[in-house]
Amino acid sequence: MQRIEWVDTSKGIGIALIVYLHVINGLDTTFTGMVTDKAFFYYSQHMIRVFHMPLFFFLSGLFVNRSITRRGKKNFIINKLQTISWPYVLWSFLQGSIHIMFSSYANKPIDFSQLLYSIFFDPYQQFWFLYVLFLYFIVHIIIGKWPVFSIILAFIMYIYSSYAPNILIDRIMSHYIFFIAGSISFNFMLNIISHKMFKYYSVFLLFFILAKLIFRIEGNAITCLLFTFAGITMILSMAQWCKEKNTFMIQRLGAMSLQIFAAHMLFVAGTRILLHYVLKIDTILIYVVLGTLSGLLIPYVLFVITNRIGFPYLFAFKIPESRITP
Repeated sequence: MQRIEWVDTSKGIGIALIVYLHVINGLDTTFTGMVTDKAFFYYSQHMIRVFHMPLFFFLSGLFVNRSITRRGKKNFIINKLQTISWPYVLWSFLQGSIHIMFSSYANKPIDFSQLLYSIFFDPYQQFWFLYVLFLYFIVHIIIGKWPVFSIILAFIMYIYSSYAPNILIDRIMSHYIFFIAGSISFNFMLNIISHKMFKYYSVFLLFFILAKLIFRIEGNAITCLLFTFAGITMILSMAQWCKEKNTFMIQRLGAMSLQIFAAHMLFVAGTRILLHYVLKIDTILIYVVLGTLSGLLIPYVLFVITNRIGFPYLFAFKIPESRITP
């Protein structure tokens, strides 16, 4: 399937924001609140939280119907096992094992039994996204042919997500609406993205979201939903604005956003440990810059190298098409 520039750019912006957010989260735990005491880090962190994961569920939903039609249900499931489930299990185990080995330096130590349990029943750290996304793909194969029913179900799940018994169920219920929104809006997005004024929406929406943070607008579930979709639209608008600039690297990061997402926490945490415990550096800006760059670029380079040496299995379990085609 041919890549779409604005989608990759949106993913590139999104994955950069996610890595930055995880850098800030790690530093805030290490330095016990010192980071988010600073206004810029406080507001940027809370602004990103409004939409960062809903953005990726929305973008994942955009192509789900076309992918099922093109591959067929059986090969679609096999593809998602290869590209979603495989990196989920592998990187959960790798990251968790290294976490256990360096528990004395970790913000939240775990043991091996906790890791094994989390992989199957309570996704480890950031990997909940891949766990939930795979569930959405399976559910969509079953009920995706009834879009009205899917929309109603997603809306009900979102409204009642606050009553979920645990955080995993809450995430499943509260994010499905964004996946479904993406699945029904592909043609609409192609039309609106091409509008010459769309790229300017980001400025208005940025102030809209900042107003929510500055004036601490909480509201109800519908208000939160409105602000989240505003954040998603803001990133899509920024992507269209970037189209006129030299944004090749952002597009490349977006094209490899899944690989970066899977691997980035190891290098973010490793950079923080190196700077704090070995080099004894206490300048927050250095942590933020180097942590974000390492979280983005090292997984990127790792993916390129493993592909060039013919070993793609760190990020996908590839099977020749002849073996999966009926």
